[in-house]
Amino acid sequence: MFSQSLRLGRQLFRYSKYDVFGDVDVANMLSAVQPPSPILATDMISKLSYFSPRQLYLDFDIYLRDFMVDLAADYGYGAAILGISIGLKVIFTPFLLSAQIQGLKMKLIEPEMKNMQTMRTRLQQLQDMQGLKQLQKHFMILRKQHGISNLMPFFGMLQIPVLITWFISLRYTLSLPEKYEGVKSQGFLWFQDLSEYDPYMILPVISALSTSLNISLNPNAKQGPTFMKQFQTYLKFVPFLSIPIVIFFPAGLNLYWASSSICQLIISQIGRSDFFLRKMMKVPQYLPGTVLERMHTQKQQNVIKATIEDEKIKVN
Repeated sequence: MFSQSLRLGRQLFRYSKYDVFGDVDVANMLSAVQPPSPILATDMISKLSYFSPRQLYLDFDIYLRDFMVDLAADYGYGAAILGISIGLKVIFTPFLLSAQIQGLKMKLIEPEMKNMQTMRTRLQQLQDMQGLKQLQKHFMILRKQHGISNLMPFFGMLQIPVLITWFISLRYTLSLPEKYEGVKSQGFLWFQDLSEYDPYMILPVISALSTSLNISLNPNAKQGPTFMKQFQTYLKFVPFLSIPIVIFFPAGLNLYWASSSICQLIISQIGRSDFFLRKMMKVPQYLPGTVLERMHTQKQQNVIKATIEDEKIKVN
């Protein structure tokens, strides 16, 4: 189409040089330019639709189901559900750990952020736009200096649509035991039938306990304002409120929830451990050049001075 338009333009230019008002059959030349084929347009739209969120969800849903069936052919549906649930958590573990490190670093520059918030409020009252730009630039430099990125928490949230898709795919599989016959007899121990609920309610209780323990062990729950501490205190009991509902869910879904919550607890504890933070990731206890580091250094100096004075008194 582009070459036809270019040829038409050249013809019009050639004719116009000799006789602007001559008998130029412009209608015939324009008729040579055909619009794009509707079949071609439809084909382009269908190809682009492969990348739509709905199509991506459908493709991933089918892939997970087929992968589960393939694993179940060798190891059984119980092991397939357990393996995929743990595998998805392991895939996103680097992003989750990176997000925890970013959160810790943000906590270490909290005094600077409070000071900047106070300065921003003052500059907004003065309507100093130039000062606001400089403050924002200084804040970005501070984050970059200490390796704090806004993208890492976003990557950690990518697991949400993946886990939702896996949940829906698993629920569909467990709702059709006549099609996926193995779900009736390939469970574990006391829940051999994965399409029926856990008769002893052990899996829902394990899920609630691990989730509550993860909330309780969160160090941020012990910090912040008083109302936030109280909120965190009540929040750790929320997982137990879901037990009366999930006990009637298929055992396969509760197996997924239990394995995912236990994996989340383990990953969180690894990310909070001093060995991982200090030894492996080299995150200092205080970021260099920050207010907390200066306060810690000053405190150490005061302790050293007090110790020296006490020694002098003992000598005298």
